[in-house]
Amino acid sequence: MVIDPATGSLCFDGGVTLGAGLTRSALLQTPVGETQEVWVRNEPWCSWRVTRLKAAGRTFLAVLQFHSEQLKWVSLVESDQVGLGSWSDWSEAHELEMKAQYEAFLSSELGKDRSFPWGSATAIYDARGGSSSIHITYG
Repeated sequence: MVIDPATGSLCFDGGVTLGAGLTRSALLQTPVGETQEVWVRNEPWCSWRVTRLKAAGRTFLAVLQFHSEQLKWVSLVESDQVGLGSWSDWSEAHELEMKAQYEAFLSSELGKDRSFPWGSATAIYDARGGSSSIHITYG
């Protein structure tokens, strides 16, 4: 299981856990720090991009959004779905297919109800950004 339905924690291979209790300072001191980079910084908001997170036979790229020290949300994309050769390879049909695959993944992990005391989980298609992802919100 990648998403713990009781806590919303994301559990990856090697004992890596990301969840509501993770602080920005703690993230920077974990082995995950080896593959992270600042994605967007607009203090007190700052997001970090983390690559090569493995779980359930899949490899994910994650963007973790912090407000000051508090983790607010995580966006997950399967790594083999990132970095298509060019925009000429992109299609809305493919992204909608990925959204459907993410929906199926969330259903297998969490069931149909995706609202919890810790937050929520959803699969989204961002038409403006041209991508699909799993979005976990805390709080």
